[in-house]
Amino acid sequence: MSMPRICLLVTLAAACAAVDFGAPAPGLDGVTWIKGKAPVTGVVTVVEFWATWCGPCLKSIPHLTALQKRYRDQIAVVGLSDETAAEVKPFVEKQGADMDYAVGLVPAPLREKYMAGVAGIPYAVLIDAKGVVAWTGHPMSMDRPLQQVLAGTYDPVVAKQVAALEKELQALLENAQSPDQLGAALAKTTAILAIDPTHRMTIDLRLALANHLGKPDVVRSTLGGLARANLDPAHAAAVANARLEIDDLAQRHLDLAVALVEQALAKAPTDADVLAAYAGVMSEIGRLDDAIAALTKAAATAPQDARLAAAIDYYRGAKALGTKGPGAAPTPAPAPGVVP
Repeated sequence: MSMPRICLLVTLAAACAAVDFGAPAPGLDGVTWIKGKAPVTGVVTVVEFWATWCGPCLKSIPHLTALQKRYRDQIAVVGLSDETAAEVKPFVEKQGADMDYAVGLVPAPLREKYMAGVAGIPYAVLIDAKGVVAWTGHPMSMDRPLQQVLAGTYDPVVAKQVAALEKELQALLENAQSPDQLGAALAKTTAILAIDPTHRMTIDLRLALANHLGKPDVVRSTLGGLARANLDPAHAAAVANARLEIDDLAQRHLDLAVALVEQALAKAPTDADVLAAYAGVMSEIGRLDDAIAALTKAAATAPQDARLAAAIDYYRGAKALGTKGPGAAPTPAPAPGVVP
């Protein structure tokens, strides 16, 4: 794994933001709405700052859409950009249902209230139903705090401790080059996960660092130590499926990938992304019937996704090849100029 790949995972929130935990959140007066409208009072709100040119922001869009769909009227997701309407409107229109939450243009003074001291975007602010800032950070790390806010179990003291450690981790990684420096960052992820064992980006970063440093024992202990029952199903499935992309076979740990993806499927049996990840892991261990069944179910859930149908055909072809046996004659090639 290259150094740039690790760095892409480290878009943790800066802890010196203008808005702090426990403070009243600035209102959204002055926002020009491109899609949707201002959230009503008394609803848990996610305010995310993004831009059309920001690669990590584009990756967080489907995640935010999934959160809005999952929690429906319990939350309001708002995406704010400081770009022009000419830049944002066609982008949002092209995204369609994939960006299914309110989107607006934020005036500079309001953006400054939220973003002063923040290192970059995407950056999310989680606001509770009373209008108080409950959490700030990268939107991909928001699942657990959001669940806790909605359940009334969120602990801002713990959240502040994690935010401080995130800041220390980001400082370690900004100029990290040597194995010792990356090892120090790896140790910092241990401290974060001791406080918040489901912290999404820290889990991903820890696995990436361990892979890069050639520490299969750390990879295994991390995967085996995950609180699978508490992980977001989509994240658990993504972690499992990511093991298939590791070039070093000693670091794949497929038995733990299987456990992760089975737990994810048990929690989200109709989620197309979870089903697709399950199919990938099953095919890797030779369970092609299970892979085909999972993809067939996913295709029924998301019929618009042509990739699922193509994957089903691929696995069916792989199964057919496997059933021919080593001595079977190959399928005859068509005659020149004849379309089979």
